[in-house]
Amino acid sequence: MLSPVVAKRLNSAPPDERPNKSMTPTISYHISRIITFLIPLITPPPDKPQKEMSHIWRNLELTLQMCERGNCFPKSIIIYIDIVTHDELTSNFTANILNVYNANSDPLITKDMLNESQVEDFQKDPRHAKVHFLAGPMSTILSPTKTAYSCFGNTIKGVRLLRYGHKPSEGWSPPPGQPSLAMQALASFQDAYVNVPQEMGLAVGGKDGLPLVMQHLYGAMATLPQLCCFGEAKRALTKVHERTTAHALVQFSMLAGLLVFGPINMFTSTLSGQMTTNASRVLLELGCSVAEAKHNNGTYSRLSPTFLDKLRLEFLCFLSAMGFGNADTSVGFHSLKDWKFIHDEFHKQFSYIRVANIIGADLELALSKF
Repeated sequence: MLSPVVAKRLNSAPPDERPNKSMTPTISYHISRIITFLIPLITPPPDKPQKEMSHIWRNLELTLQMCERGNCFPKSIIIYIDIVTHDELTSNFTANILNVYNANSDPLITKDMLNESQVEDFQKDPRHAKVHFLAGPMSTILSPTKTAYSCFGNTIKGVRLLRYGHKPSEGWSPPPGQPSLAMQALASFQDAYVNVPQEMGLAVGGKDGLPLVMQHLYGAMATLPQLCCFGEAKRALTKVHERTTAHALVQFSMLAGLLVFGPINMFTSTLSGQMTTNASRVLLELGCSVAEAKHNNGTYSRLSPTFLDKLRLEFLCFLSAMGFGNADTSVGFHSLKDWKFIHDEFHKQFSYIRVANIIGADLELALSKF
């Protein structure tokens, strides 16, 4: 799948450092290639399930258990009785829903590309294991933690609140202004990233639920104008510089994980366990190389449906429509000029109510197959 040159580079570990201006053309190029190559590989999910799925919202504790534990439920246990058809519904999942390597998924980076023994060594002794620098991030993807399912559970609680009549305050909203420049867009996305957990949290199921999802989206979006603003924030806006300095690494890892692993990474990654800059850069290069190889193989390499594909495609198609799929290898995203339009369209297309509805639809689609 990978050329020997690329494989050798991905397996070497250059000194880690913060993203800087000299890196931006290459990082931007890998981001744009992933967007371009990955969209045709994802099968667009249907708008809604073929069967009525409102029952999954009646008892979220059982729904979450079904998502997490799979077919460990005894066959005799009735999970739901459909109030319309009176059919008994039991769980028959083959694996947990947040594991991108479960039997029902076909991720971009496949298991045969991984050295699972290194991942296991890292899980046993994270501090002292001598493993590849991607072993840490991959360990949470291979084995979603209880924390991941707790965040997912709080998220679907927030989704239910919004889908069934609860209308909390709008929470954080973009400040008035004209973010026509990358610097101004960066300031607004950083503002959203910092404020959304506090202002949304209690209204929609807790800070580590739907607000965490929105924070990942804002963090990923903050990385894009940041790639155009290295060196400028310190001269222009002190608050923006301070926030960018404080959050740059985790936001970069959010974007890399979201592009390569999809929205599931929002739950399996943690803000305290973010990847290093080097790991994020390598992950993007790996994702770019694999996506290109699969794309060049045609329809035979299309990915099978995966949980949260609807949200994944929405985000990728938005980035493509805004011009992020056309980065020049020499200038990166500096050719993008209308950051006000990008900024406003993002807040329109990814309001927290709309994101909640997309996640709800994704969950119904996933559970309708079993």
